[in-house]
Amino acid sequence: MRIDINLLEEKDQPNRLPVLIVGAGLFVMVLVGVVFYWQHLSLTQEREELDKQYRILQSDLESYQRVQLDPEIEQRQTLSEAAQNIKTTIFPTIELVERMVALLPERGYFEAYDYYELGLVEVEARFDSLQGVAAYTSALTAESFVRNVTVDEVYTLPVEAGLDRVEYRPRYIANFTIQIEPNRFRQEVSVDES
Repeated sequence: MRIDINLLEEKDQPNRLPVLIVGAGLFVMVLVGVVFYWQHLSLTQEREELDKQYRILQSDLESYQRVQLDPEIEQRQTLSEAAQNIKTTIFPTIELVERMVALLPERGYFEAYDYYELGLVEVEARFDSLQGVAAYTSALTAESFVRNVTVDEVYTLPVEAGLDRVEYRPRYIANFTIQIEPNRFRQEVSVDES
């Protein structure tokens, strides 16, 4: 067994506890300051957003109160909204009919025409021959705004009793269902007008 004898004087160890307490206290204070600053920024942003919403609601309320006080203004606003709605939903049917009539053969003509909101057109037309029906179908299919052409029915009317069957040729009546692309047709019409 060995025994160590230290003849040197023992030095006092410095007390580090106060330094650690002060350091931990400063760290906690900085951390609390950062958290408070972050909360302050987020609350400031939220307040600005709420102020903006409040101003919007206040202006809407003022305009609503003005409308309530003056029924004429309310009627004007309603009319303005209706006019804007019509402008966005109106379709140039006259131009479509003119374009479709121009494609008819020389002795062909329309009997009936129906346009539906989804770009569906039903046409009943009269022709001198089946070749006229085929030519019209081909001309419609060649148009860029036409998505699909279907010949639903082709029939003839019976020859009336007083007419000469040799001189009178029966007229062929054809029913078409045409699917068009309304936006493309609107663009073509607007390009043609300008």
